[in-house]
Amino acid sequence: MKMSRSPIHFTKKAVNKLFELQDEADLSPKLTFSINVEDLNAFEELVYAFSYKTDVNEDEMVYESNGFPHILDTETAMYMLNSKIDYKKGSFVVDLDINTTTTMVGEA
Repeated sequence: MKMSRSPIHFTKKAVNKLFELQDEADLSPKLTFSINVEDLNAFEELVYAFSYKTDVNEDEMVYESNGFPHILDTETAMYMLNSKIDYKKGSFVVDLDINTTTTMVGEA
């Protein structure tokens, strides 16, 4: 699987937690983490869908950040360009590189 440099950055803390969660779930090595921007909510914040996939669609690409492979479609890559995903205080946090926007996306 050929990987490209990601338009988003996963911090080492986020990568370590994602690998830990994958190990705990005993996921197949054939599965790759996928992020999709689904919609905007009532506050005009992005709504994300996280999943694991075996196949890459025509409009998707496999990227790598800090040793973590992930799939983004073209639209998601555009929306998340220069963003950072971190893991703080039990939650993954997405900083969209819009000086003041930080979105909590879940707890683990």
